[in-house]
Amino acid sequence: MKNLGLIFDLDGTLIDSGPDLVTAVNLTLTELGLPPLASGDVSRYLGHGPGRLIRDVMGPGYEALAERAFPIFNRHYTEHLVEGTLVYDGVRAALDHWRTSAFMGVVTNKEQSWTDELLRQLELAKYFAPVLGYGALPEHKPAPGPLVACARHWGLPPRSCVMIGDSEVDIHAGRAAGMWTCGVTWGNRSAAQIEALDPDFVIHDPLDLIGLFDTVISAIEQA
Repeated sequence: MKNLGLIFDLDGTLIDSGPDLVTAVNLTLTELGLPPLASGDVSRYLGHGPGRLIRDVMGPGYEALAERAFPIFNRHYTEHLVEGTLVYDGVRAALDHWRTSAFMGVVTNKEQSWTDELLRQLELAKYFAPVLGYGALPEHKPAPGPLVACARHWGLPPRSCVMIGDSEVDIHAGRAAGMWTCGVTWGNRSAAQIEALDPDFVIHDPLDLIGLFDTVISAIEQA
C-alpha cells in the first residue's frame, strides 16, 4: 500500500529545460529588435510561469512590450520545446525506484500543453498522476491549491506528501499546503538560495531522491 505522495516541480527538478527557454526568449527579443540575454540572466527568472518570465525579462516599465512579446515567445518555445531539454542524470533511476512504493505527481507553472508534451517526448508521463500545469486549476504555485489537489487525488493527508522543487515557489507552496518540503540544488537556484528557504530537506543530486523515502517516513513517524 502506498502511504507517501511525492509532488515534483518540472523545470530545474526533473528536467533541464533552460537551453530551450533561453533560445525562445532570445528569438523573441531578436524579433522585437532587442539584444539577446546570457543564459544566466534568463534562468534566474524561471519558476513563476511563462507570463512572469517575459515580464521579468522585459523589466519594469515595459508591460506593454511584454504583452506584445508573450505570443511571440509562445510560438518560439513551442517550435523549440524539446531540442536541448534533457532529463537530469539520475532522475529516471529515482523514479523507477519510487514507482511501486509512492504516489508521484507533477505540479508546475509551465503551461499544461507544454508540460504534457515534454513528459510525453521525454518518456516521463508514465510515472505521474496527476500532472497539473499552469491553467489546470484556478490557483498556481506558490498558492497551495494544486498540491492539495494531488493529496486529495491520492487520498492522503498533506503531511504524508512532499513537495520537491528547485525554487522559492515550490517551497512556499509546499509549506502553505502543510506538506514536507524538499529543495534540490541542481536546478535554477544555487545551494545557498535553496538552503536560505529553510526546506525540511535539501538534496544535491537526483540519486539522493532514492534515499529520501526512508528520511521522510522517519520524519512522519516522529512528527
